[in-house]
Amino acid sequence: MLQSIKDGLQKLPASEKWYPFVEKYVLDDKLTLSATLFIIIVVFGGLISLALSGRHSSTDSGSPTDNTFASSSPDSTSPTSSPDNFSEPNATPLPSASVSPSPSTTPSPTPSPSPNGQLDAGHSTFSANPSSLAADGTTSSVVTITLRDNNNNPLSGLAVSLTTSDNRAVFNPTATGSNVTDLSGHATFTMTSTNAGNDNINVTATTSSGTSQTFTNFGSVTFTAVSSPTPTVSPSATP
Repeated sequence: MLQSIKDGLQKLPASEKWYPFVEKYVLDDKLTLSATLFIIIVVFGGLISLALSGRHSSTDSGSPTDNTFASSSPDSTSPTSSPDNFSEPNATPLPSASVSPSPSTTPSPTPSPSPNGQLDAGHSTFSANPSSLAADGTTSSVVTITLRDNNNNPLSGLAVSLTTSDNRAVFNPTATGSNVTDLSGHATFTMTSTNAGNDNINVTATTSSGTSQTFTNFGSVTFTAVSSPTPTVSPSATP
């Protein structure tokens, strides 16, 4: 029996701290059988106690209340529990959405005012006040010329001159510069004559660039003859 125990002890790992003692006293036959059995009981009792202590420690380490439990630790870096390290081998990556810049808005050009059309006799007017007066050379008629284009828009800045067919009437601007059409297209003159008759008036309008246009017989004014006073004959003296 003692030989069987010795054979069993020889199979134990030599790294155990009690092995030199067993090797010195038990395997070399320096102790009695009873002493050898006592030592063996003590050694194996210690081994059993250590085994139970280790089992108890491993059981406690898996307790749900243990803050060092690996699966519940917030500091765990396991690739299977970290959402940041999750990857599916066969997953097709989604294309990144490209944000196209919003198209730039080109401001619409500010419309420029349409230029005035051509001077038009049909939309232009002539007026004389009065239209009939004495041909005494002092009584005058105020003649107003209004010039417009073919869209009935007034034409300003046109120099106006008036003439008659026999060139016997006299025209003068009513004021300095009144012979040039204003923003309403008006030009005004005074007209006098010493010749009785109906005077047809020609209107010539000239632009700042020198281009002119004439409306012949655009209006008329009537001058009436002035009667001469009858001479008074004084009665001759009676002798």
